[in-house]
Amino acid sequence: MSTDYFAFAFSSAVSANPRNFRVLLLLSLVLGTVMGSRFFKSGKFMPAGLIFTLCAVSVIRYGLRLL
Repeated sequence: MSTDYFAFAFSSAVSANPRNFRVLLLLSLVLGTVMGSRFFKSGKFMPAGLIFTLCAVSVIRYGLRLL
């Protein structure tokens, strides 16, 4: 998945400068939407539900930074 590579690249950028979190927020929203729809279609937790849960936590974490 290409979002994995972008997330890895931008997570190191956020580590260097914590103000660069908006791209990771966007990537978490996109990946969470895709995996959330797969999770709700299949009803299986692994792997789609797990990724959806991790993305939801990331969205909450980065969303709080916007406030």
